[in-house]
Amino acid sequence: MSNNLPEDIYNPPSSTAIDFEEFRFSEVPMEELFWLNKNANYNQNTAHRKVSESEGLNTKTQTLHNFHPRNTVFQKI
Repeated sequence: MSNNLPEDIYNPPSSTAIDFEEFRFSEVPMEELFWLNKNANYNQNTAHRKVSESEGLNTKTQTLHNFHPRNTVFQKI
């Protein structure tokens, strides 16, 4: 069995991979989009838009949801 050292050391993610960065809800700027987890499947992880200091709008269902300022949310990089 051969050893492929460059591949073993460095195997970058796909260029089509979606990167998310973790934030607190209070850190997300007003009117910005955020997601509730890092799942890239849009059917299971719909975007929300911050509409106030304690509310986010689900962009798929158009319903408002309350968020605590310390809730962990994610934004795409």
